[in-house]
Amino acid sequence: MTLDETLQDIKKATTDMWHKGWTEANGGNITVRLDHGISKDIEVVTAGQWLKLPSPCPKLAGELLFATGAGQHLRNIEISPEGNGGIIELSDDGRAYRMIWGFKNDIKPTSELPTHLFTHEEIKTTAVGSPKVLIHCHAPNLIALSYLMELDSNILSKLLWLMQTECLVIFPKGVGFLPWMAPGTEEIGYQSAKLLKKRPLLLWQYHGILATGSTLDEAFGRIHVAEKTAEIFLKVKACAPSFKHISNQQLEILSRRFNSDIDRDILNTILPL
Repeated sequence: MTLDETLQDIKKATTDMWHKGWTEANGGNITVRLDHGISKDIEVVTAGQWLKLPSPCPKLAGELLFATGAGQHLRNIEISPEGNGGIIELSDDGRAYRMIWGFKNDIKPTSELPTHLFTHEEIKTTAVGSPKVLIHCHAPNLIALSYLMELDSNILSKLLWLMQTECLVIFPKGVGFLPWMAPGTEEIGYQSAKLLKKRPLLLWQYHGILATGSTLDEAFGRIHVAEKTAEIFLKVKACAPSFKHISNQQLEILSRRFNSDIDRDILNTILPL
């Protein structure tokens, strides 16, 4: 993809996030690992100084990533990608990065950059369709769910499976859950990266969602499915404390119908409903 094509996809995704109510003010951030051929489209006028990473990311050595800017409103990416984000380059040893495009008016990459880079380091593979996108946003129904009940990764995964047929197909290995941690820290970055290596969507307790994908559409779609399912659960729960849901037997039928290699630990999880 060319730089212009990539920016069009980024503008669409960030605008859609805004209209969905997943990002408010300067909430939310994204990174996209760019195609190597895109470097020919980038005019590097003045590259920033190399900034050392808290931990090396050798698999990202020499990579280019688009990152939204710290303190910027995602709804403004549509107006000016270079004024609300930019492109960073990783050093040849993966130990540092520098800004090479965009980031006008001295803005910096998102404060969640450690989480993004550690995650890209974990999820990058040499296979076709290797994940290239990480989206973080504040999907309200999933956040509300983290206040309503005690969760862990298996409980959250089973709940989504039981409330929406699509979820077992989209998340056969389930989704992740991380108890509350201060955002923007190295520690939350390490923990999130480990969980996202196993499962493509992660709920930060009381905070928001992270989703990976090979494209922006794939990552966005994963959030959309999980968020809509959480909304269904909250509506049903508000109407009746006791309610019907998909059974384990029906989940087994779904897994066979779609040839889904599901996580059996999730299937066997008993929910506190």
